[in-house]
Amino acid sequence: MSISIQFDHKRPRLFLSASFAVFIGLMLAITTIALLRMGNIGAHMEKVVQQNTTQAGLMMTIRTATRERLRLLHSMLNSDDPFEADEYFMSIRDRGEEVISNLSALERMELSPKAKALLEKLKEPMGISAELHYEVIDLVQQQRKAEARLLLITRTTPAQDRALDIMDSFIRQQKTNSRAALLQASDELNTAYTQLFSLTGIAILLGTSLGVFVVFRIGALVDAHRQHSHQLSNANKNLELEVRERRTAEEKLHLVMGELEQRVAERTAELSDANKALTRLASYDSLTKLPNRALFKERLKMALAHARRNQTEVALLFMDLDGFKQVNDLLGHEAGDRVLQETARRLCNCIREEDTLARMGGDEFTVILGNLRNRDDSTLVASKLIHAIDAPYDIDGTTQHVGISIGISTYPDDSDDMDTLLQHADDAMYNVKRSGKNNYLYYSVPEND
Repeated sequence: MSISIQFDHKRPRLFLSASFAVFIGLMLAITTIALLRMGNIGAHMEKVVQQNTTQAGLMMTIRTATRERLRLLHSMLNSDDPFEADEYFMSIRDRGEEVISNLSALERMELSPKAKALLEKLKEPMGISAELHYEVIDLVQQQRKAEARLLLITRTTPAQDRALDIMDSFIRQQKTNSRAALLQASDELNTAYTQLFSLTGIAILLGTSLGVFVVFRIGALVDAHRQHSHQLSNANKNLELEVRERRTAEEKLHLVMGELEQRVAERTAELSDANKALTRLASYDSLTKLPNRALFKERLKMALAHARRNQTEVALLFMDLDGFKQVNDLLGHEAGDRVLQETARRLCNCIREEDTLARMGGDEFTVILGNLRNRDDSTLVASKLIHAIDAPYDIDGTTQHVGISIGISTYPDDSDDMDTLLQHADDAMYNVKRSGKNNYLYYSVPEND
């Protein structure tokens, strides 16, 4: 009888310990699997976003070099100095090599089907544009500038514009791919959370069932031996011990659940930070921290809509640094980057907080001035910008000087279309370059128009 009683006392205690051991093991396994899956989702998202960002950056470099080739071609066409024309030719060839090397790098990368199709589509206008560039150069070298200018306007520029449109589509596609990857990662993470909570609920239900079963077994054991005081005392002691063990197991379970909740919260915060970083990467220039071309266009669209509602004016300033290439070639790209960063800081100090300063690429910047009542407001800002950039730059212990050429177009006088306003400001800036640089000009309709 004593053996039977001793056996009955030990069995519930062992059953309780085994049940909670299984429960805790199940919770740890669920937690480990969930965290590993979340980690894999995050790593995959980071890889895809980094890949798309790199590819978009390469295409942006190609686009900048392509625009620079056309600008140098214009300068070569307008130059009467043969030595200067040779320098322009060398720069055009360098930009072409830069375009070819970056295109080759893109072709070696793993691209999405749409991005690969756009890259393949880009080859035709790029090839036509390159051939026409060298035809224009040959005509210039033969002193047939009228024919060269006609070829540049009627065939070369349209071919290059087609190529630029495809480049912009490629960049937008990579940003779309990044956003899609982020959304997919969020969906997968939400699915992982749902599965984790479901499995946790099942485990808790199982643990509760085991606990209830053990409690009933203990109660039956106490009732069976209640007639014997000595046996009842022993049963009570065993019951108290088992209850303490159960509470200890529950405390351990709470600790595991608390740790799981903390890790889930940390991972959610990491994903939120990654989303913010991605959004900023897609909208801001990494060097100057200014809005990039995409965010600039959104701001310009909003400024024009506000001006239409309130019947005010908007001025668009398109700026290009004078003499930046010489500083960059003399001191290196790192010094050139510091010049661009200092330029961004000086320009920011000349405009209102509500205005937008953006970097379009290379040494090109734009400013959107909204809520204007007349042209004098933008004239004052343009003068301040020129004065700010005219101050010497202290770079690597040397004093450098650069200037800035500013083209200005206004809404609604010049156009009510965003892209047309940008083109007019760009044209006005090139007129400043041709007329002596380091000045500003408003857009004016060409005489032949």
